[in-house]
Amino acid sequence: MNDSLQCPGCNETMTAEALERSDGRAETINLCFPCRVIWFDQGESGPLAPQAVMKLFQAIHTHRGTGQRPLPQRLRCPRCTVPLELTHDLVKTGRLTYYRCLHGHGRLSSFFQFLREKQFVRDLSPAELTRVRAEIREVRCSSCGGPIDLQRDASCPYCGAAISVLDRDAVDKAVRMWTDAQAKRASAPQSAIQVPVSHDVTFAQDTSLATIDLPELVSLGLSAIGTLLDG
Repeated sequence: MNDSLQCPGCNETMTAEALERSDGRAETINLCFPCRVIWFDQGESGPLAPQAVMKLFQAIHTHRGTGQRPLPQRLRCPRCTVPLELTHDLVKTGRLTYYRCLHGHGRLSSFFQFLREKQFVRDLSPAELTRVRAEIREVRCSSCGGPIDLQRDASCPYCGAAISVLDRDAVDKAVRMWTDAQAKRASAPQSAIQVPVSHDVTFAQDTSLATIDLPELVSLGLSAIGTLLDG
């Protein structure tokens, strides 16, 4: 099967990335950084090895400055071209949305939804949402790129994604969780990944929103964790 697929959002060739599964086998996923989406063939996302999760997080962080293309309303499966169906699931970290192939070929997830699934992202609390509304009228959906009127909406009116943020506590907890999982899985200490965790990183919630000229809250969080991943 050809590992180079056309992005359902922009029709450009996606970036193929070989990742390790939890059972030790290699699987190839496909990413489109301008559209900020990941295509998982059937069954790939769940059993990714902890090191693979961290590798994907690093790739998302590295391309955080890439401008997001809003996804079109009609998306097609890159395997069979059948229209993908917007699907809503409830997982440990909250509501999860993605686009799935009705023929079972796989699913398309936004970077945001992947980060939520792997517990890097959390929803804003009512108090935080009130604060954001007081200083920002409109943000861009971290999942589909559509506009959200904060004075009117508590979630994206296009894809239903909750208004969320990637912040210090969520990242610190997730990094430790996935690093510990890899260390337990590794057969030798040197094979465990080492991700430095800095407690001196300034995150979005510690900065006045009035001084921030970024309309998308999860990208704002990604821009603030350079020291965490690169230090």
